[in-house]
Amino acid sequence: MAVPETMTAADKPELRILPLGASIVFGVGSSTGNGFRKPLRDALRYDGFDVNMVGTRHNGDMQDWDNEATSGAIVSEIRSYLQGSLAYKPSVVVINGGTNDCNRNIDINNIGERMRLILNDIWGAPDMANTCVMLSTILPTADATGALNRITANQQYRLLTEQLAASGK
Repeated sequence: MAVPETMTAADKPELRILPLGASIVFGVGSSTGNGFRKPLRDALRYDGFDVNMVGTRHNGDMQDWDNEATSGAIVSEIRSYLQGSLAYKPSVVVINGGTNDCNRNIDINNIGERMRLILNDIWGAPDMANTCVMLSTILPTADATGALNRITANQQYRLLTEQLAASGK
């Protein structure tokens, strides 16, 4: 979402952000349990946005700690968990998912299609056709199997985002 620097806080839309994924999104391994969520929220608030993190799960020491992330979740499970947060009608969904699929070697050749189902669920939900989705590639992993599968998964995620961008998403 490009925001002109001359835009006042009153002109900026309220952001209902759904952090969606597994342990990385939940904040596992971070000293505060917030992971990237608090720095993201703080940066947007500093820029004058009214931010509300949404989701059915809670973790970390931040005040607005809502998210939809479950440690160990694979992409198909993340899709199931998403259903509980669609009622919040997030305006932004930040997704990091697939590391567990990569580490466990779960149908890597179709991970992009499983992610496409998540995106279709978001955009197909009532009043969410224009939701901004930020899909992360898979972060580096120390797991040998995961590291190899990450290459294939990231290629599929990049292709998926290119296809969606070409179709106007």
